Amino acid sequence: MSGHDINANRPGYKETKVGWIPEEWECAELHTVVDSKRPICYGVVQTGDNEVDGVPCVRVTDLVEGTLDPTRMIKTSAKIHRQYRRTELKAGDLMIALRGDAGLAVDVPASLAGANLTRGVALLSKRDCYSSRYLVNALAAPATSLIFRRAVNGTALQEISIGTLKKISVAIPPLPEQNKIAEILSTCDEVIEKTGDLIEAKTRQKKALMQQLLSGEKRLTGFAGEWAEVKIGNLMKEVSRPVEWDDEELYRLVSVRRRSGGLFFREALHGRDIKTKVMHTTRENDFLISKMQVVHGAMAMTTAEFNAGHVSGSYITLVARERAPIHMPFFDHLSRTKWLYHLTFLSSYGVVIEKMTFNLRDFMKKEIRIPPTIEEQKAITDILDAAGGEIDTLEKRQSALKQQKKALMQQLLTGHLRVKV
Repeated sequence: MSGHDINANRPGYKETKVGWIPEEWECAELHTVVDSKRPICYGVVQTGDNEVDGVPCVRVTDLVEGTLDPTRMIKTSAKIHRQYRRTELKAGDLMIALRGDAGLAVDVPASLAGANLTRGVALLSKRDCYSSRYLVNALAAPATSLIFRRAVNGTALQEISIGTLKKISVAIPPLPEQNKIAEILSTCDEVIEKTGDLIEAKTRQKKALMQQLLSGEKRLTGFAGEWAEVKIGNLMKEVSRPVEWDDEELYRLVSVRRRSGGLFFREALHGRDIKTKVMHTTRENDFLISKMQVVHGAMAMTTAEFNAGHVSGSYITLVARERAPIHMPFFDHLSRTKWLYHLTFLSSYGVVIEKMTFNLRDFMKKEIRIPPTIEEQKAITDILDAAGGEIDTLEKRQSALKQQKKALMQQLLTGHLRVKV
């Protein structure tokens, strides 16, 4: 490690494989922290049939996706389980991903005691002088995560070996300090998790609102009259704004994410660096449709942020017809519904979904139901925008909390910030 570490010139610190740490801490390779009777190893190689009454097996996807529910896991026979008793889980053990998010560690909850592991997950059964929760955080520390990334072997499977895992080093303070650090970081996790729960709840509420307001099932106070069925082509038209090509011009390339993920700036390139010399300019309130990805929900309205951006010829640009009874932000919300997804599918042709061709002419003939006045469309849009704004605020808060925890981990897990025990 570099001698420029923040603790390098502080008395009472020593330099180790994981950087400068307090003198009374140890720098230990993982194979030294385990129970000698249960060395680090991976689980069942071939699980056999997924038996209904078999023993649950934790896969690497269960760790990465956080789906540690025994009732949803694959199961192996009792016979195979007996052959792999060395990796039978006990509460307090650690499960470590060898593939995918290699190095991701999760401590075994009581509900998983007696279960087993598959080939892509390693078991670490620590000795009593070590805290499971501390080790989970130590393995997630920035410096250790970097070691894992460098240790990944191969380009296809992206897996670390048991031998490599055993030699991973972590900084370990005395047990009371381990427990205190783990307690502090667990409190951070609880706040992050509660924010995540609130995001999920708000997202469900917004989906319910969309279902009610965009279908006319729920009407806002002060509005009446039947919703109208109108052909999309009577509301919008296609426009083309080709750029006058200049190899020295810097083009801000805009793309649309799948699943109504909105627009994003892909990159900025000079004309000379762009192979296909066909580009169109975007304007605020345009509605962009990806010809190749629309069946996957790749369509969205251009907001002010993306005004004067540039899209390739693989995008269709629609704008509201003059005096047409449509509020484009309302249509943008409508485009995020399963119903409009279905209309784009009906207007696409092909056998394989990834290669389907979108037919704009057919799409423009499709009918949608909209409120009779633009004022009602705007009112609905305002409510849905407000709900989305709450979710955005919570997501930013959660992101900030994760960054704060990461910074705190950097200080606590190196001993730069000491805790009182």
